[in-house]
Amino acid sequence: MSLWNHIIMQPSPAAINVSLLHSSRGWPYYHAFHRKVVFSMNDSVAALGSVIQIAVTPVFLLAGIAGFLNVMSARLGRIVDRARIVERRVSRLQEPDQLATASRENKMLWRRIRLINRCIGLCASSALLVCCVVVGLFVGDFWQIDIGAAIVTVFVLALCLLIISLLLFVREVQLATRTLVMGMEVGD
Repeated sequence: MSLWNHIIMQPSPAAINVSLLHSSRGWPYYHAFHRKVVFSMNDSVAALGSVIQIAVTPVFLLAGIAGFLNVMSARLGRIVDRARIVERRVSRLQEPDQLATASRENKMLWRRIRLINRCIGLCASSALLVCCVVVGLFVGDFWQIDIGAAIVTVFVLALCLLIISLLLFVREVQLATRTLVMGMEVGD
């Protein structure tokens, strides 16, 4: 039986698990004189605290992912603003050289927009999987379901999505730097 089951419902003396009779971790113990399971509120709070302590690590990862999403969203906004400016310029340009340069920049901006969109999607998916890990930790402990392998698999998948997202972000930054090196600015 899980700690949650001991807190919610007290089992009959016949249903007492022998492994719970002598516990060093503060789990319920069998009281010989009263023939019942004695519960200590401090023990249940301590056990719940250990589950929360385990769940805190993925929550810190969520905070980092949220910061990364904030950075990517700001970059996407700036890229879209720049793309709008360049598209307006393309419609007004007459000279073929300037038109070609502005068209190349516009093409590069749309490529960056696609990369950032993929990056944001992968990062958000990673955050959702981390949330599933936290929920899985509590559900697994509450209902005493052995989902450790599933939790590890989902966590590793979340990290893989985050890694791919970071690689796409690096690629987008490289494209932005290449654009600056090429000097594609076209005057009005």
